[in-house]
Amino acid sequence: MEAEEFGLIIHHTATEYTELIYSAAEDTLTLHRDQSGETGFSDIFPDLQSTGGIGSLKSLRILLDACSVEVFANDGLAAITSLVFPGGICSGLSFYAKGGSVQLQGGRLSFME
Repeated sequence: MEAEEFGLIIHHTATEYTELIYSAAEDTLTLHRDQSGETGFSDIFPDLQSTGGIGSLKSLRILLDACSVEVFANDGLAAITSLVFPGGICSGLSFYAKGGSVQLQGGRLSFME
């Protein structure tokens, strides 16, 4: 994989978002939901959710609905399922890559090696 880090930002409203980050150096996939909407009902709800040990990231399957985010890396080798409580439905997605490139193919994220 060329990119050292890849991110997907799910924009719920103008100020609320959920971010998914893959770090090649740390071999982790991490979901940040501290800005995803209502989080004040629990001290631990805004904590990061992370999974590691997936090796080189080849594909992501991401399922979104109004209040949930499900992520499957490398055909389910690693997964994160999480609830979010935004003030609105998904208003857009944005992607970024640091230290290299990432290619989107056929509705699935594919990484160039």
